[in-house]
Amino acid sequence: MPRDRDFDRDEYGEPRKRGGSNKGLLIAGCAVEALVILAGAGVAVWYFVFAGETTAEVTNKYRPRFAKQRTKLKRIADKLPARGSVQGDTLPANLDPKPVYDVPGKKFNTAILMAEQCEDPDRELKSLTEFDLGFFADEYRIHLQWTGDKSPMVESAKRERLKDLAKRFDTTLDFAYLVVARTVRFDPPRLVNENTFLGGDLELEVFLIDLKTEKVLGSFRRSFRPDAQVMAEFRTDRKESDSAESFIYSNVWVKARKEVAAALARGTGGTFNIEPKR
Repeated sequence: MPRDRDFDRDEYGEPRKRGGSNKGLLIAGCAVEALVILAGAGVAVWYFVFAGETTAEVTNKYRPRFAKQRTKLKRIADKLPARGSVQGDTLPANLDPKPVYDVPGKKFNTAILMAEQCEDPDRELKSLTEFDLGFFADEYRIHLQWTGDKSPMVESAKRERLKDLAKRFDTTLDFAYLVVARTVRFDPPRLVNENTFLGGDLELEVFLIDLKTEKVLGSFRRSFRPDAQVMAEFRTDRKESDSAESFIYSNVWVKARKEVAAALARGTGGTFNIEPKR
């Protein structure tokens, strides 16, 4: 079972599988060219890897535009209807373009944020006590963070030269839609004994927003609870570092992510493939 706690952050501040790295993906274009040229000319390798603006120089250029995005997100958060007021499924099926959140295809015109991160993109929700769907593959929030005052990027990463970074920023800034998930109620899981737990119940409201007009296009509401057999699964499928509470949280997390993506796809006719290629 995938677990939210299997992720930490790399030198760019991006979520990654624990113990892995995203750096190869970020500089893939440069690295591949460099390796091909390596057989013929070492000097050319230096040029392809190190030519161009640094990450810090590119992010500084885009700071004003992403600052406007932050202001827009606050306006959107303020315009959402009252917490707990969503009734029924009202997503529109006639959107043009259709929403796209295609992780294996690496194609996106839609971002997904929790409501708290809409108000403050730098906020990290507390694991186990606050609920976070953890949709980060669209890069929207990490680009807001990179260009903000609290960038998680370390100094060595700021000196890298990523030749496609400006293009990635432009793609993010051109997104058509934003999905905002808001927790109505979350009862954090609590272990009573080795066979019994309390809590884990979750209720979410999900809104689809037109990022150009800031209009709420539709919404839906879903409830989730841990599987009845989750403690038995914990005893047979746990990792050494797992706590029972984190395992129960992850059980709900997986179900919520799948249902939110499926509901968005059904309601809009768009593409919401959230699992990467294996």
